[in-house]
Amino acid sequence: MGTKSNENGESLNKEQVIEKVKKLAENEKFKLDAFFLCGFPSGAPNQNLIKACEGYIETLDDAAANKDAAVKLVAELEAEMKATPDVAAKDNITSSADYVQLLLDNREVLLS
Repeated sequence: MGTKSNENGESLNKEQVIEKVKKLAENEKFKLDAFFLCGFPSGAPNQNLIKACEGYIETLDDAAANKDAAVKLVAELEAEMKATPDVAAKDNITSSADYVQLLLDNREVLLS
């Protein structure tokens, strides 16, 4: 218990999920900086996703609050996947699609 395998055979435990949430927030913050400071041709930064990631990380010591934050994060992850075009996602260094999909594939661990 505590891990989930996705179709690529990658399974994450709770600590790895937390690390991926942190990396997702960092990537979105990088995208935000690149978008506004450099005019970098990336997808639009998702401030709601950043807030959801940070809310999840900030509530790790409070099980009830963390459960609520995890539900909000999953909703933001799902919204991100619906809104994100997959055009050249693999070539875009600011793309968060891989992190988002991996977290969605491991939603049971995220919500546990």
